[in-house]
Amino acid sequence: MTAREITEQLERIGSVDIDNFSWHSSELVNRWISDGVGFEAVEPILQFMENHPEVDLGTPGALVHFSEKFSGHGYEEKLLESISRRPVSHTIWMLNRLINGTKVPATRQRYVDAMIRAKSHPLVDPDDLDEIKHLLNRLGISEIPMNSIHNLATRWIQNDSGEFPAIVMSLSINDMSTADAFLDHAIEKFKTWRMCCPPRTANMTVTIAGGMTAADFCARWASRAAQDPILKQFTSSMVLADVLHIRGRELLDRASLVPHA
Repeated sequence: MTAREITEQLERIGSVDIDNFSWHSSELVNRWISDGVGFEAVEPILQFMENHPEVDLGTPGALVHFSEKFSGHGYEEKLLESISRRPVSHTIWMLNRLINGTKVPATRQRYVDAMIRAKSHPLVDPDDLDEIKHLLNRLGISEIPMNSIHNLATRWIQNDSGEFPAIVMSLSINDMSTADAFLDHAIEKFKTWRMCCPPRTANMTVTIAGGMTAADFCARWASRAAQDPILKQFTSSMVLADVLHIRGRELLDRASLVPHA
């Protein structure tokens, strides 16, 4: 069974009777097992959780039990990838289950580090942020401001004009005392990434969570571009380069890296 077919099945039961999703998902998992569906279902399951954080999956629910069957066979990596894309209540809880069930110190620390990064993720919901803080507090981890790059990727966008590449970059800037050094680091990562992109890449979206506004980010970027010919060239070649300052799902402010925009 393909990932698309699995996703369609999950979406179908989610749209038909959302109040009884837990029961329907249990029935669906039983069919998967009968049909020999295996590890290929884990990523569609996690993506469904990311896209539908409001759905009651159960405690923990058939989808979680099914996914955890592949512990030690790729499940952990898929969960960490999901957390890096967008931490939501159920995947945060699943990560906590991994932390509590892991005895190897280095492996456990890797999962704890993922929880810490999730705390400053630009897409984390405020209620989920409170849960992450609670879980970290139980682990004895204090509040530490962090600046981090959560995502740097190239996506292919489809519109009426055709398909084109766009760079997406997600940042958390919570420690303003080290913001300039962090921005230097982020720009170097961007330059390296842009060099590997298709030559016609002319669109970019930067998402920021934390204390730095979009206008402040653009001003700091522009001052660096004035001194850096490579950064200046990459920036001036952009047709669209939006910077979005967010808190959870709320857009706080926006600006553009393109001088003429």
